[in-house]
Amino acid sequence: MTSNAAITFPHAERVGISSPQVIPAVQGARMIAHALIPEDGTPTFLARFVDEEFAPFVQADVYDAQVTVFDESDGSSDWVWQAPVASADVMFDTLQTDARWREDSEGYNFRYTYDNDTVRLQGGRRYRFEVTLNLVAGGAVSQVYSVETLPLMSRRS
Repeated sequence: MTSNAAITFPHAERVGISSPQVIPAVQGARMIAHALIPEDGTPTFLARFVDEEFAPFVQADVYDAQVTVFDESDGSSDWVWQAPVASADVMFDTLQTDARWREDSEGYNFRYTYDNDTVRLQGGRRYRFEVTLNLVAGGAVSQVYSVETLPLMSRRS
């Protein structure tokens, strides 16, 4: 934890991206988690969201989530895909410690896998994924993920 870890507001304490690997970001140290994946990849986003007392959120704390994807490659601030996600589809009531999470022994309570059939992640681009949890008690917490995509040379004619 960094000295900024004492900030008292709900936040993503640890986050990561799976596919091909989990990359951590600690609140206050690095707010954006980064990953490099092949084009057409299906990244899985992991995080441990906690409240102001560092207690992990559970499904009942989160009304719903919003996932917004931006293509930052062309400098545009327009989103290319946005959708609400049910809390039960992305939040866990207990911290998960499966093989996807390699950051610490505590685990994660948020997991979202992007369906590349929705908007294809093209090679040679940089995408920004913003995940916002809308809280039952009011307010929201967000986490930003930056994903760069490598073009697959075998697909070129």
